[in-house]
Formats: sequence, structure tokens, C-alpha cells
Amino acid sequence: MEEIEIADLRNLRHVRVALGPGLNVFAGRNAQGKTSLREGVARLARGRSFGPDEVPTLIRNGASALRARGTARHEGQT
Repeated sequence: MEEIEIADLRNLRHVRVALGPGLNVFAGRNAQGKTSLREGVARLARGRSFGPDEVPTLIRNGASALRARGTARHEGQT
């Protein structure tokens, strides 16, 4: 995956992250959204969450829906 964009997932209002090739490390303080970001990546890659798959609990408080989008490239193709 080259880029991920997540909106209204748990504590993330909106985030867009460009990913490099190979291993990417997410670092930050507690409650900054690292696990939510990982949850968004898991939903995109596997079509489901790595945790309990209860969509209403994933939607950020006050939001009506969540959105996760990814851009991937395989063998020079977007």
C-alpha cells in the first residue's frame, strides 16, 4: 500500500498517510490514534478488522459513518 486515508474511525477525524516500501512504523503518545490507524490498515488489507468486527463501535463519536481508502501498487501498476 502506498497511501491510506481514514476518516471517522475511532478517535481519528481524518488522516492521510504516505507509506514507504517495506516496513512502516507508527510511533506516538498514548491515545494518539496508532491502533486506530492499524485498524484502518487491517480493514483495507483483509476486508475486516483485527479486533471485534462491530462496525458501529468503530465509528467516531458524533460521526455517521467511517471511511477508509488505500492506494496500492503491484509490479508497477496502480
